[in-house]
Amino acid sequence: MSETNKAIIKRFVTEYQTGNDQAVLFDTVAPTMVNRTPMFPNAPGGPAEVKAIFDMFHAAFPDFAAEINDQIAEDDRVMTYKTFSGTHLGDFMGLAPTGRTVSWEVMDIVRIADSQIVEHWGLVDQAGLLRQLK
Repeated sequence: MSETNKAIIKRFVTEYQTGNDQAVLFDTVAPTMVNRTPMFPNAPGGPAEVKAIFDMFHAAFPDFAAEINDQIAEDDRVMTYKTFSGTHLGDFMGLAPTGRTVSWEVMDIVRIADSQIVEHWGLVDQAGLLRQLK
């Protein structure tokens, strides 16, 4: 089960987060997914929330990419340590484009049920990202 769940997350990261394949988003994220990421409090969850977040990233960083640095899986959970990167060419959270290429670290824990992400906890190095954009 652990290797299968890691493969689901690798597909989500590679084909959706980096490749922006919308079909993969709806295939891998459950409609009832709950997001517990502090960066986006009170978000509605499900694929619509994930899409809104990554639409924002792709608009601000047209060459946005996510790279998996490490993964650990046990039972129904997968922890992934990633690096996000891109060139800041669009507005991002009120910041005008800088033209800078930036990268920031992300750690996620997701719970998988029926081959879909049903719960997500994430920590994003917002401070590191914002330092690069100012």
